[in-house]
Amino acid sequence: MTVFEREQAVVVGAGVAGIAAARVLVAEGARVRLTDAAPRERLGDLEDLERLGVEVRTGGHDPSDLDGATLVITSPGVAPTTDVLRWAHDRGLPVWGEMELGARLARAPVLAVTGTNGKTTTIGMLASCLRAAGLDAVACGNNGRPFPATAREAHDALVVEVSSFQLAEQMSFHPRISVLLNLAPDHLDHHGSFAAYASAKARIFANQSGDDVHVGNRDDPDAAALSSSAPCAVVWSARWASSVVGSWHGSAQTSTSVPSRTTGPAKRRIRRRPRRRPSRSAWSPPRSSRAWPRTSRRRIAARSLPAREACGSWTTRKRRTCTPRSPRSTVCATPC
Repeated sequence: MTVFEREQAVVVGAGVAGIAAARVLVAEGARVRLTDAAPRERLGDLEDLERLGVEVRTGGHDPSDLDGATLVITSPGVAPTTDVLRWAHDRGLPVWGEMELGARLARAPVLAVTGTNGKTTTIGMLASCLRAAGLDAVACGNNGRPFPATAREAHDALVVEVSSFQLAEQMSFHPRISVLLNLAPDHLDHHGSFAAYASAKARIFANQSGDDVHVGNRDDPDAAALSSSAPCAVVWSARWASSVVGSWHGSAQTSTSVPSRTTGPAKRRIRRRPRRRPSRSAWSPPRSSRAWPRTSRRRIAARSLPAREACGSWTTRKRRTCTPRSPRSTVCATPC
C-alpha cells in the first residue's frame, strides 16, 4: 500500500514545484487535480501529466476545484491569501506545502538551510563536503531539484534549501541539522510583515529537539535573536570565530573551545635576517674598482662627487669641472 493511496489531492500552482508534487502524488497512489490561475498556453506542456491521470484545470480557480478533495498541496509561489486556499481552510481541508509532502516521504537524514541570502551556495558546498566524506548526499529543495521527488530516492543524506514560502506551510519537516544564514526584510508582499517573514523562517527548527542541532549566525543580530529560540542545541558561527562557541540545550548553556584567528594557538615566530643597508653611495665604485672598465670607473667616480657652485646658475658633475650652462653646450670647459 502506498502512502497516499486513498487521497484525492488538489495541487495549486502548475510551476516546477507543483508539477513535481503532482507526479509524486500519482506515484504514491493518489488521485490528483492540478489547478492554476494562468491560461493553459502560458503553462507549457501539461500533456504528460494528463497521460498519468492528472486532471488539469487552468485559467482561474473555482470552488468546484476542491470538490471531493481530502488534501491540498500549495506551490511555494502561491500567496496564502489566494481564494482557493481560503476556500480550502473554510472547508477544513489540510493545506500542505512541498516541504510537508517531502517530509512525509523522506527516509534519509535531512540537513536544511534557510536565510535571506546565500542558501544555494551553502547547500552546494555542504553536499560536496558530505560526498567527499564518502556519503551519497544530494542538494535539493529551492535550488530547482524538488524535495518531494528527491525524498523518494535512495540517498545517505539530503541537503535541502528551504525558502520562507516553503516553510510557512509545513508541520512535519524535521531536519537533523538546520542552518539560518541571515535575516533581512524580504518577500514582505507575500508574508505581509517582517515579523511574519521571520516567523516563517523560524519554522525550520520548530520540530527539532533532543540531539538535533541548529546553526545560527552570531554576526547577524536579527538572525541571532531568532536562532536563540531554537528548542535544540544551538551552535554559533561568526565571521571571526571567538575562542568560545556557545551551545544551548533548552535553557542550559555549554561552551566548546575552538581555534580562532585572534585567540588560537600562537604561530611560530619566524626570525628574519635584518636588511643590510649599503655603507657606500649607490653610485660609488666597488672596493675593487679595477673589476670595471676604465670608462665606467670614471663615470661612477664623477657622479659620486658633490656638485660645486661656479660662476653661473647651473653646474655639472662631468670631468670634475663646472661652468655656466649654455643653450648649445652641456659640457664643462673651464676648470673650477
